[in-house]
Amino acid sequence: MAHGMQIFDAAGNLMLDTTDNTLKDILSYANAVVTSNGDITGVTSLTPDSIALVADNTGGTIDVPIVEPDYLNNKIKVYYGNSGFDASIRMMEF
Repeated sequence: MAHGMQIFDAAGNLMLDTTDNTLKDILSYANAVVTSNGDITGVTSLTPDSIALVADNTGGTIDVPIVEPDYLNNKIKVYYGNSGFDASIRMMEF
């Protein structure tokens, strides 16, 4: 029997399915609040399998930013967040 986790968006669309993989936290600042666009630098624990989970801390009232791990340059890119966004980023890895 496969065990895993499935994450759905508010509309019920499947966004992440880990039934065949193991998902784990990889960064100690996983619950850091991000309030501006830009790069989070000096992130040495990223790999090609890193993913970002982003939560809107404002209660769904704004568009959260796009968050992309950049393991080659040891950073996390944060962009397209609306003015005044407040999001938490959790980095995970398969």
